Amino acid sequence: MDGAFALLHLKMRPDTPQIYEFLTIDGVKGRCQRLFYASAWKQFFDLKSRPDIPKSYSRNITLKNLDIECKNFIHFRRNDEQYEVSDILFKNIHVKAQDIERRSEAFHSVSFDNVHCVKIPTE
Repeated sequence: MDGAFALLHLKMRPDTPQIYEFLTIDGVKGRCQRLFYASAWKQFFDLKSRPDIPKSYSRNITLKNLDIECKNFIHFRRNDEQYEVSDILFKNIHVKAQDIERRSEAFHSVSFDNVHCVKIPTE
């Protein structure tokens, strides 16, 4: 990978329920802006007279055997009203990043197994 926006980008649409599950990313090397990115995606937001915002889910996701240089290791904010991200495993990862925060509190459940983070200077 060379210069991608994100290794994994979960677009959580607030007007259409999303379910991302049983994903595995294994053996990737290279550079990107963000290793893990999840956010509410509102580009074409339209509830079409729907009275509620449906909840989206991401679960059972494994990222393993990675050697990545990026700006952000994890770029994600928890939003329990719109989406839930759970059962995420980061395993055997070496990451060099400007922002190496793991943001464990953002996930409903997350595990880090043999994850090495090296902070690089901000450009």
